[in-house]
Amino acid sequence: DGSCDYSCIGCTDPDAANYCDTCTVDDGNCISSCTTITVNMTDTYGDGWNTNLLTITDAAGNVYTATIMDVNGDFTTNVFTTYDGGYATSIELCVADGCASMSWTNGSYTTETAFTITDADGNVLASGEDGILSQESFGVNDDSCVTYGCMDPVAENYDETANAPCDECCE
Repeated sequence: DGSCDYSCIGCTDPDAANYCDTCTVDDGNCISSCTTITVNMTDTYGDGWNTNLLTITDAAGNVYTATIMDVNGDFTTNVFTTYDGGYATSIELCVADGCASMSWTNGSYTTETAFTITDADGNVLASGEDGILSQESFGVNDDSCVTYGCMDPVAENYDETANAPCDECCE
């Protein structure tokens, strides 16, 4: 009957760095400049991430999701056909400078998943494996948002302000 709105929501400002040419409804998260990061995702079985989902929120509040779809391009847990793109996929994101946060949503076969997030120079900003994130946040041209420390709450030197683990520092 024409009463449904199937609009695409995103940045509709053509002068913005994250302009979406197919979006028809502005979400208010346009940014004037951005930095490209790459999310490199792998799946050891090769059938996609089976509804496992990495969510990244940049400093401007833009939310990005990353996953490997199944062989049909769907977000499912019931298609186990292996294919070349099911083993490894990379996406580039244009994110605002500052502190970005990450979260993980478990799907099926989480132990098959891994990812790294790199900057344009190939430096690893964050990573994860088997649904476990290396840290809760990472800096995009900003080192102030990562606090390294002991994240084991039963350790003597537990640091509740830490959002990234230090190498073998827990006692």
